[in-house]
Amino acid sequence: FLAFWGQRQEGMPIGITFNEHIKKVVRSGLIAYTDDDPQAWVEARLERHSNPKAPFVLKLSDGRWLRVDERHTNDGGTVGIYTDISDIKHQEEQRRQQELAEKSVLLQSSLDNLTQGVSVFDKDLKLVAWNERFIELLQLPEGMVQLGTHYEEYMAYNIRRGEYGGGDFEAFKTRMKRAKEFAPLAIEYTRPGGSSLEIRRNPMPGGGFVTTYTDVTESRKAAED
Repeated sequence: FLAFWGQRQEGMPIGITFNEHIKKVVRSGLIAYTDDDPQAWVEARLERHSNPKAPFVLKLSDGRWLRVDERHTNDGGTVGIYTDISDIKHQEEQRRQQELAEKSVLLQSSLDNLTQGVSVFDKDLKLVAWNERFIELLQLPEGMVQLGTHYEEYMAYNIRRGEYGGGDFEAFKTRMKRAKEFAPLAIEYTRPGGSSLEIRRNPMPGGGFVTTYTDVTESRKAAED
């Protein structure tokens, strides 16, 4: 137990309260917080210690994981068993990363086989997936289309070169506002080069949106004829 917290016997003397111990651990920086409020974490930990239920895990800032199992004793105290489960957690993380990689490959393969252009922006409006047809239809520069490109950069570039009819800063702000609201979109317009695109944007659960781009140039010309 002492080794888990980087302590020696004299650093955790008989009689120290759990409250004092946990605050000392927090000050040491060993706990990997899930938020930026150490005091809230301490209060939640003390409440869990006073009313122990199911076992739980703690992530430490040095990469270790501890499984904590606490139970009340007959005399009103609490006994805690701490188990280092770092190897198990690391194996789980490796499996999770492998599964994500496999899903990513499958998703990209599916996107690349579509005749439509597709772009996916996450809840932070950052580009997380796309296909080559998206780049081709919008004639986007290669350096712009990369993981993490912000939607604002993408939209500003398109408006500057006259896409969507061009427009001033107010038009740009309006489009960004709709994007930040993850509002659905369905439009058809003719690009500066003469091709016509149908654009449909649909929000995703949890934020972000998927946009599809369909070349409707031929069907539009046929309709006009």
